[in-house]
Amino acid sequence: MPIKKATTRSKDFPTTVRPSTSRTAKTQTLSGTLLQFVFSPKGAVEGLYIALDEAQVQVVIPPECSDALARSLRAGDRVTVRVGVDDESDNDELHRVHRLVAVLNDAGKPLSVGGDADGRSKVVGTVKHLNFAKHGEPNGVVLESGDFVHLNPEGMQRLHLVVGDAVRAEGKTRSHALRGVVLEAESVNGKKLAEKKTH
Repeated sequence: MPIKKATTRSKDFPTTVRPSTSRTAKTQTLSGTLLQFVFSPKGAVEGLYIALDEAQVQVVIPPECSDALARSLRAGDRVTVRVGVDDESDNDELHRVHRLVAVLNDAGKPLSVGGDADGRSKVVGTVKHLNFAKHGEPNGVVLESGDFVHLNPEGMQRLHLVVGDAVRAEGKTRSHALRGVVLEAESVNGKKLAEKKTH
């Protein structure tokens, strides 16, 4: 029995969900309404079930995107994704299944690149403002996407980042309370940082 399409809410797609690195150059862009999450047998989010204009599709997501998507999306949200053309499955009696390549912003550009097998990710963006530790020293930067790159005061002193700077940071990520991610920076703009304590 076909699933009815959900009513579309007027809401921008969150700009903090992290996409996966593409395994193929053949992709297509899909925009629609999130009907529901797809769960793995162990309870993890492993996909999105999206209503397009005339059909429903299933988008399989990589494990490193699971937590961020689950925290950033709700049923009824508008979503725009780039998917692989080569389907994991093609059962026309049910729905098509695609593999996630990227999550796109309102300009149609990938938001960032996904994490690797060790849980490391990359964040690319522009510094919107500095972040400060409890004692007042700058300890990182917040990007225009809303993602927080944590450097600690020593890292900030070394890098001298200011508002408007371009940042390409690598490290491990976790979600923060405002639908973005915190990246514990291991390198920024090609410069490796010393192992740090949380400030």
